[in-house]
Amino acid sequence: MAIITEAQLRALQQRGAKVIHQAGPKPISAAAALDANGKPRKPAKVPKKKTKSPVDEDEFEGDDEPVVAGGKGRNRARVDDYEFEPIEFRIDLPHNPRPKRRPRTVLNRKLIIEAVIAAKGNVATFFSFLKDKKTGTSRAQITMTPKATVEYENLLRDHVRKAMGNKPPFAGPVKVELLFVLDGDRDKWPTSPADGDADNLEKAVADALNEIAFEDDRFIVITPRMKICRPGERGVLVRVSAASPADLAFYGLVERWDSLAGK
Repeated sequence: MAIITEAQLRALQQRGAKVIHQAGPKPISAAAALDANGKPRKPAKVPKKKTKSPVDEDEFEGDDEPVVAGGKGRNRARVDDYEFEPIEFRIDLPHNPRPKRRPRTVLNRKLIIEAVIAAKGNVATFFSFLKDKKTGTSRAQITMTPKATVEYENLLRDHVRKAMGNKPPFAGPVKVELLFVLDGDRDKWPTSPADGDADNLEKAVADALNEIAFEDDRFIVITPRMKICRPGERGVLVRVSAASPADLAFYGLVERWDSLAGK
């Protein structure tokens, strides 16, 4: 920024130059410069601009980077043959296979009534009563899984435990094959809204297998499933085995993926 003298400014104006005066800060009156106690006001603090923290390049390691203890990245299993004795069981049910129902969140009416009585009109006491003393979270709402879903998953878990015996959960990639049999004519597909979505039917079984047949459901890499009708029959057939390189030919999906690469 250039600084000129007053004489130079007048000379520029005589030559026809247009001079624009920049607006400076407005003057503060003597009254405005004092606070309510008659003391000089402290200058307002200018908030500092927040700066983004530097990006940790280690967060963006390649997909094939192995994970070491305490490290970052993705821990992916190699496409290989693994030792895991398959488990298989059939469950004949008194009802059709049940889909996984979403938990419902409702008001904890009993606790809210107790809080109202204990507070005796004190709002702070009311809200403190609703808080969990250990976590500090609100207890005003509770999440409930439908009873039918809980009973169904417990039944499935019992069969999984029997099939596994004393074997620990498998810590590797698995193939979970599922057949859902619903009561009905053989020449009909179970597409009624009452038959349940295939993904929700599968979810109920996968949750029952989790931490018993395998350590985590992220280990499921292949899930062939089918819904069929059989008159007077209702149940589930479950087979869990270690995924292998041979499974890459599953339904020819990989071949079709490669064949459409140039499309």
